[in-house]
Amino acid sequence: MKDETKALRNLCNGMSLATRVLQIGVVVMTVSLGWYAITSPEGYADLISPMTTNGKVTITPAITAALVSLDVMTSVLMLAGLQTIWTFFQSLGREKPFSANLAILLRRAGIFALSLWGATWLSDTLSLPLLTAYNPPGEHKFAIGFGSYDFGMLLIVGFLFTMGHAFVLASRIHNELEQVV
Repeated sequence: MKDETKALRNLCNGMSLATRVLQIGVVVMTVSLGWYAITSPEGYADLISPMTTNGKVTITPAITAALVSLDVMTSVLMLAGLQTIWTFFQSLGREKPFSANLAILLRRAGIFALSLWGATWLSDTLSLPLLTAYNPPGEHKFAIGFGSYDFGMLLIVGFLFTMGHAFVLASRIHNELEQVV
């Protein structure tokens, strides 16, 4: 049992580190993309133009601000979710596996994952009309998509939330049984 506990601690430490690295990467990418959008609107337009089918986009300061705001919104949700996951791994390395705190963190990670999926879907849906808003008539675009990736993500998010909720219930039962004994 001691070896398994040590292995769990090592795994949690590795996952905590990976989560921190990912958080740093999200911040660097968000700041870099925002800075690039502000300092080089033409380069930013070239970077994001593959999102449209014909590659023609018209970038204005207002559109740039809206697109950067959408990126920041999803990044903030991702950072909050990653912070919850980091806290989960840190706590799992120190607490009992059936603690209520861990169960709540797992369920909260599922909520953040669902929020992030929704924000990403909304951002993707709004970006295309923004990018083509000032195009000539007939070259405006709007698309709503829901594919196998979205379906798979919703299943994973649902699983994560459901497992978190099940562990919340299990931790309550575990605590009640400890009080009986």
